[in-house]
Amino acid sequence: MSLEMKQRITGAGSQRGMVPRPGPCNSQGQALAEFALILFVLMLLVMGIVDFGRAVYMQSVLANAAREGARAAIVEPAGKMKLVGEAAAAEFALAGAVAPGATPAVTVTDDYVQVVVTSTFQPVTGLIVKAAGIDEKGLVLQGSSKMRRE
Repeated sequence: MSLEMKQRITGAGSQRGMVPRPGPCNSQGQALAEFALILFVLMLLVMGIVDFGRAVYMQSVLANAAREGARAAIVEPAGKMKLVGEAAAAEFALAGAVAPGATPAVTVTDDYVQVVVTSTFQPVTGLIVKAAGIDEKGLVLQGSSKMRRE
């Protein structure tokens, strides 16, 4: 065994019996490799959180659009209820371009008015779409509101 090897094992030149730690130049490459491995998982997690937030916000917009449409419809005369409800719901849903292609449907009976607004949500992260089993066409979201006629 060489003298250098014996010094490394016994720790000669440092505290007795201690193995010298690798210097900072040796661990930089390891940290970079670990960061590269974990970066993909972190980005996927962040994009999943953003997509989930967008879906929840779109659901909220659709529910509010249905409520606005039902409220606008119940204060109108019987002949205009359906038309006014659809217009108000579509206007609210499309106002911020949050729910593109939102389609309102109004049902009018003797006692109540019901408005259902439907739209398709398209997630940004393709890997999450595949993992969640979402169809390529997107996730169909809908909001509904039912109010008594005045």
